[in-house]
Amino acid sequence: MTVTVQDIASAVGDYIATSVVTTVSDVVVSGSGVVTPGDTASFSVEVTNAAAPQGVPLIDVRFHLSLEDNVEDQDVAKLLVPASPPSRLTTNENDPTLVPGQRVAALVLYPADDTLDIGASLTVDGLEIDALALGRVLVTCHVHAAVPQSYLFPPGARNEDGSVKFTVE
Repeated sequence: MTVTVQDIASAVGDYIATSVVTTVSDVVVSGSGVVTPGDTASFSVEVTNAAAPQGVPLIDVRFHLSLEDNVEDQDVAKLLVPASPPSRLTTNENDPTLVPGQRVAALVLYPADDTLDIGASLTVDGLEIDALALGRVLVTCHVHAAVPQSYLFPPGARNEDGSVKFTVE
């Protein structure tokens, strides 16, 4: 069977899309439980990797969060950039980090522990949203990640022996 490098890249993308589960907790406010304009609400996100035997380890895990609302020309809510982990607007680690406390519609979190072993979970707690106006808000999160090259191309792999028979006379 011939496998191309593009096949491997596609398989990694398919694995992350179908075998890695991202969960966003309920958005809550201390006390009342009802989010109203002017409130700062909190939530967490968790990513869980598939268990063995289907699971593969992941590295460079990034949480990509965004908000969508049902009101045009007005923001119902904004994400507050956390002090930790560092965040950026994109998945490019060379882009500048965002300022903690800044309000944004989307961000990418760069956790210090950015690996996810087979069957393991990674959680970021204490994320916050500022409620700005009346309306419905959808919080979404997915992850960007990679599979270690050594897992895809294990060291010490070998090919079949080449051989020749000869007769000594």
